[in-house]
Amino acid sequence: MSSATPTPGRRIRGPQAAFDEGMLKRCQLTAPVLNQSETEWTLSHASAKLTARHSKTEVSVGFEPNAFEKQCTTVERACNSLSGTLKAAISAERALSKAAADGDIAKIRKASLQLGQLAEALQQASNHAATAWSWSEIDEEKYLQDEYETELIEAASRSGVRIDRLDDRLSAFPALLKILPSQRSIRVDAKRLSALRPSVVAARLVALQSAKPTLNPERFLATLFDAYRQAVGADNLERGTKLVDLYDILTIHPEMRKQYDKNEFTRDLHLLDRSGITTTKQGYELSLPAATGTKSSSGTLTIVGSDGNAHTYYGIRFRKANS
Repeated sequence: MSSATPTPGRRIRGPQAAFDEGMLKRCQLTAPVLNQSETEWTLSHASAKLTARHSKTEVSVGFEPNAFEKQCTTVERACNSLSGTLKAAISAERALSKAAADGDIAKIRKASLQLGQLAEALQQASNHAATAWSWSEIDEEKYLQDEYETELIEAASRSGVRIDRLDDRLSAFPALLKILPSQRSIRVDAKRLSALRPSVVAARLVALQSAKPTLNPERFLATLFDAYRQAVGADNLERGTKLVDLYDILTIHPEMRKQYDKNEFTRDLHLLDRSGITTTKQGYELSLPAATGTKSSSGTLTIVGSDGNAHTYYGIRFRKANS
């Protein structure tokens, strides 16, 4: 049976709504035979039932575990059923066409009857597929805001991928993820993806972890050194500074900060740290001193690596090699 998807802020009027309103009017007509308190209770009770019934179409009442995967599976099964009916209808159409070409009356009648029966089945299968996705827009956004993260983490875990919560992001090193409920999408590093099925996202994360890192460590080291010289001054290159100061220089333009946040900067720092490349073309050696900054969260940058451990960075210094 076909069902309408409610539009947020708008009630659906149908036979049931008309019936409920009729019942409410009958309550009002019988009110004179009741005393005032009985009349008020009857009217309020009927109104409450009417509101409660319609609210079910507008307000989500909770989700079962793995609800997104189950919704997708339900739609897939409905489409598979429709596909089978379509194939049978096409076969019957070809049989009818051939019978007509041959002028075989018996086969024409047989194929016509079969095609008529399939037409009804095709209508039912089409309606079922069209309504298989049962979530309203309100349900979709609520699930993506409140429940999707948990289902994604569990799906990734089953695929051997660890996802950690990191501020407003998720980290599946080296990938960084951000769920965008209002846009019905997820951002994986710099790409915004609309394919949200948890098992599909998990498979993408497996592929990203298996691929060679896209960061060029030599180029990133050179970028850090350029920003470092701006931060400390050309006459005092070995005094050191905080990494967050370099991030501020690298993302001085607001649009750049939107495209490259601190979590991505920290991820790239960790990849550089793991690469073992520390010497610039100018002969300066990189060090990432922890100092006392890591005793507090102010100015520190933390990432969860592929080993599952948190790696914290604070300071940066370049010194002339062998000085």
